[in-house]
Amino acid sequence: MGAATIIGISAAPAVAGAAPVNLIQNGNFVPATPTTGYETPLVGDSSTISPWTVDGATGGSVDVVSSSYWTNVSNAPYSIDLAGSTGVPGGVSQIVTTTPGVEYQLSFWSAVNGDEAAGNSHTTSVYVNGSLVKTVTTVGTGNKSSLGWVQSTVNFTASSTSSKIEFDDTTAGDTDYGPTLDDVSLFAGPSGSPVTIPPQVAGTTFNATVATFTDSDTTLADFSATINWGNGTTAGVIGGSGGSFTVTGTDDYASIGTYGPVVVTISDSLGLTATVTDNSVQVASGVSSCSGACTTNAPATIQNPVNAQVSTTGSGYVLLSTFPNSGPAAFSCSGDGFRHAPSDVQETNTFTSGSATITAKDVFPAIDGTKGSGLEGLFFWVCFKSNAPFKDLTGQSVTTGLLPLCNPFKPGPGPCVDYILPTSGGNITEQITYPAADPIYR
Repeated sequence: MGAATIIGISAAPAVAGAAPVNLIQNGNFVPATPTTGYETPLVGDSSTISPWTVDGATGGSVDVVSSSYWTNVSNAPYSIDLAGSTGVPGGVSQIVTTTPGVEYQLSFWSAVNGDEAAGNSHTTSVYVNGSLVKTVTTVGTGNKSSLGWVQSTVNFTASSTSSKIEFDDTTAGDTDYGPTLDDVSLFAGPSGSPVTIPPQVAGTTFNATVATFTDSDTTLADFSATINWGNGTTAGVIGGSGGSFTVTGTDDYASIGTYGPVVVTISDSLGLTATVTDNSVQVASGVSSCSGACTTNAPATIQNPVNAQVSTTGSGYVLLSTFPNSGPAAFSCSGDGFRHAPSDVQETNTFTSGSATITAKDVFPAIDGTKGSGLEGLFFWVCFKSNAPFKDLTGQSVTTGLLPLCNPFKPGPGPCVDYILPTSGGNITEQITYPAADPIYR
């Protein structure tokens, strides 16, 4: 290559918009003093193609080559030859600000010096903070009008708040003709943050925000997400604008227990991902308490009839372990909260103890405002609380929950509802059986 000729040229202005931001500055190696041919900054030079510094692993130099000398990528104004013109291969580096834990994609185009003989190959090695992340070998075409540019990409996860991006000519015995480099870009993937997911109710579909993330790309359609709930994986829904986004999702935990941790994977249009780990989700029975207290004509050991209104407060319940094992007991209770909102209604409970079961029969008037006073879904309102676990409506072991229907062909191990029927006189009668195998039966 000959002496440099200086012309007036300036870098292309940055394009505003929703596209992600290229963290590499001067990715086409536009020199501070433009040339129509080429110029050769030596090792240690940090001003000719700033903010790039010439600092190849073996010293040497690079050549900054104008598009008037050979054809660059997409007619870019400049590229560089990493071998330079000093007989020693060189390299360039640039330090960029990065976020630890975020994935980045480095993209670049490489070829071989257009003055090199066709078929001769040269190697470019790519380093991030001194660690080799990519090696690319390109073959010369012997044609300055068509260097055979090849694009390469490499992903890496940042480990510090700054990252040194370095390209070196590592071709054994290289002198003046080396690998070329142009159109370097570096894009950051999404940066995600976890969100605390509250406890959920077994058998209930819920929608929750599971992550937030930021990105210089402001196009909503460029992102997707998957959510591993601990009981399966679903697609997330991306929302937000201006580079700040949320991920929401819907799930249904069929059984009580602990699920997770919930893991959210966010992907962008470049294939870069962010993995966000949330808390494990506690899933409990839908009934947190059985309300009310029976104080009228009831034995002191019986705090409340078997049934109580769902999702209210209070501590009343039947402790069958304290109920006598023989003989019937009939009493009336008011104010126990069972299906009686908005007004208290008197009910009659009869408990019959046999050798194998305890049967509870409850009769109460069906009036306007009575919860579950129609036929639809009555048994779902039978709430039971005990001092020992039993199987609830969903088959889970609980101490407070909704009772399932009894199976006459296959008796279960815990309390269940025999029937709930409207009877004459505007009453509703229900019968509940407690098998001898029930853990509460003593």
